[in-house]
Amino acid sequence: NMVKKHQKQTQTLQAGIRSFEASIAVSNVAYADPTDGKATKIGFKTLDDGRKVRFAKRSGEVIGDV
Repeated sequence: NMVKKHQKQTQTLQAGIRSFEASIAVSNVAYADPTDGKATKIGFKTLDDGRKVRFAKRSGEVIGDV
């Protein structure tokens, strides 16, 4: 994830726009739906055998156990 920062001139650094890597906030990360690869929300449900699993709300596909 590349971001740009405007740098003010100092005695040691020249003014300009710098590009550097930065982390992505967790709130901006989405799960990919197993069927089509598009972003989806996650839900939780309990199966008939008592297991609690995560599922993609977009397609209903089970993603994994909790």
